[in-house]
Amino acid sequence: MTGFIDTYLDLNFKEQVEFEEELSKVEGAKKEAVMELTTSWKREGIKEGIKEGKLEGKLDLLLMLLTHRFGPLRGVEERQIRDLPEQQVEKLAEAILDFQSREEFTAWLVKAQS
Repeated sequence: MTGFIDTYLDLNFKEQVEFEEELSKVEGAKKEAVMELTTSWKREGIKEGIKEGKLEGKLDLLLMLLTHRFGPLRGVEERQIRDLPEQQVEKLAEAILDFQSREEFTAWLVKAQS
């Protein structure tokens, strides 16, 4: 049963039905163990989703601020920013307060890529 869950971390409707059918065949302590596994799997998924959501929010706000400060960003600039690791996103969020020109922003971005 755990192999089934590990294989299908993101169950579609059909897979969910199959899982529930299989689970209904399991009894007692084994069923409790499987249910604990699925609960822990869901908790981990929620944590990961929250983490990704926070990063996406940071990126959206940062892009909005940069656009407001320097005008529309080039597609390559936006992609570079979206590809930054979270730690670099936070550094850029702090650095934006110090940029005096678009050139300083561009130089920071080039340096962050190397």
